[in-house]
Amino acid sequence: MTADYIAFHAEQRPDAPAFLSNGNAVSYAVVASNIRSFTRRLREFEIPAGGTVVVGCENVYIHLVILFACERLGLATASLIANEREVALPLLEGADLVLSETPLPERARPRRSEILNQAWIDGAQGLSAVETEPLPVPPAESALRILRTSGTTGAPKRLHLTRRMFDAWTSRWIWCYGLGIGTRTLTVMPFSIGGAYAQICATLRAGGTVVREGRMEVAEALRTHKIDLVVMLPTHLREVLAKMAVGFERMPGLVIATFGGAISASLRAEAVARLCGALSDMYGCNEVGFIGTNGLHRAADNLDIWPGVAIEAVDEEGRSLPWGQPGRLRVRTESMFSGYLDDPRTTQRMLRDGWFYPGDIGVLHGPRRLELLGRADDLLNFEGRKVLPEALEEHLRRASGIAELAIGSVLGRDGAAELCIALVGTGPLDTQTMSRLEASVGGAGFRKFALVWLPRLPRNHAGKLQRNVLKTEIDAARRNRPSG
Repeated sequence: MTADYIAFHAEQRPDAPAFLSNGNAVSYAVVASNIRSFTRRLREFEIPAGGTVVVGCENVYIHLVILFACERLGLATASLIANEREVALPLLEGADLVLSETPLPERARPRRSEILNQAWIDGAQGLSAVETEPLPVPPAESALRILRTSGTTGAPKRLHLTRRMFDAWTSRWIWCYGLGIGTRTLTVMPFSIGGAYAQICATLRAGGTVVREGRMEVAEALRTHKIDLVVMLPTHLREVLAKMAVGFERMPGLVIATFGGAISASLRAEAVARLCGALSDMYGCNEVGFIGTNGLHRAADNLDIWPGVAIEAVDEEGRSLPWGQPGRLRVRTESMFSGYLDDPRTTQRMLRDGWFYPGDIGVLHGPRRLELLGRADDLLNFEGRKVLPEALEEHLRRASGIAELAIGSVLGRDGAAELCIALVGTGPLDTQTMSRLEASVGGAGFRKFALVWLPRLPRNHAGKLQRNVLKTEIDAARRNRPSG
């Protein structure tokens, strides 16, 4: 358990900083003491082992201490994000306890809920941290976290992240990125994302310092706090680079780890040239954990498959394909899940014969090298030409200078599929930008295209584009306003 590692470091190095929140340091000794106090507070609810606690708290430190206390009690936890309360209703339904800073939606039906105000926090912190009896050790297969899949191509699904799975996750973080005493990681993503929580726990297990900074832009925070590792989505990285001050001094000791979408060669090159020493593009998912990575110690177009991961490319009938041939991927790991919660039909479709089918298309170039092409559900078909949208979107962004765009397909007047580009705003584009966009579309091999304007691009809680929602919004925009 992460709490056990924190207690160990508190004994060995009590004054070492475990957290640095907006410049305020909290030592390992204080964190360990707070975890014990919050454990006593949570025991008052008499939730049986295996119960569920949902936490909605914007204070990162308090949020984490509550999660660690629940972990010690054998309780599964989920993190509630403020702007996602309606989406998170399945998490709240039937939860043994919800601790939230604000009232829950009327439709939420937890067994018990409490407002997590300062009086509640002060009361928990005021309890004695002295424990008079040991706590039972939860089984390795018991649930630690309840995660939601991204839902980029359909409705989000819930699954249990077991203690065994999570131990494998954190061990890989520590092993791959060399985390240890003195490591500083900056956390910029919500805890509802499994990888963000794993990064924090791995840092604390290794004896490093977790940094949270809300007073400045990310690039400035990286430099101010001498950060070694930060994890973010490709869309977030693009925003960080766009906001960086002119003359920002590159940090050769900084590693940026990204997941949630492919990193283009141009975005990687810009990040390494202007910001960091290495960019590690990770491939994985909540169902099986991390699958592979590239770019950490060398520039690479393909992914190196992690130890303990078996992966194959198969045809539509599930037959394994030779190296070099593209196919649907299937994965098996030591840290894979056993099924979705309350969704046996989806479990049966995605988990077959001991393999998980993530819905991605790729090419294996040998036993441990993977070229990831994209998601099968995202493929766009233009008169027999199959297009993976992410690569084309990155090309159009770079060539046109338009930061926020996404592509889809629409039926033209002749009934054939045409390229449609969704832009944010109300339009129209200025002459120069329009000319660059037209040239970039032509350079990609398309003769014509349509434009639609959206108030924003639909993204989920992790910042990933929801392509099923995008298609609906493109169709609605085409019906309600003329295209450009």
